[in-house]
Amino acid sequence: PTEAEWEYAARAGDASPRYAPLDAVAWYTANSGSLTHEPGQKKANRDGLFDMLGNVWEWVADWYGPYAAGNQGDPQGPPSGLSRAVRGGSWLDTARYVRVSYRSGFDPLVSDGSGGVRCAGD
Repeated sequence: PTEAEWEYAARAGDASPRYAPLDAVAWYTANSGSLTHEPGQKKANRDGLFDMLGNVWEWVADWYGPYAAGNQGDPQGPPSGLSRAVRGGSWLDTARYVRVSYRSGFDPLVSDGSGGVRCAGD
């Protein structure tokens, strides 16, 4: 998914930073035991999607960079770059980074065990 599509799916109509208490929905540094976990063990969001927060950073289709100024309905990332956008936080992140609105960029040629892919269909 694009970054905007990922955020829309993660929010599931909820404007809060997290769709439930963090320990209920995410594996992160305080509860992961420094490991990734099988999907589906935590509470799903209102649309039934599991693991939108924590466990692994999710790669999205967009390059990472600043958004254009002002409100946008479906913001687009830059057309190219050095980093790909990732969302959701991971098992090795503190609570600060494990929230729907937090975004970061990872070099697509480097792997550290904290990233993953969500398959999305039409």
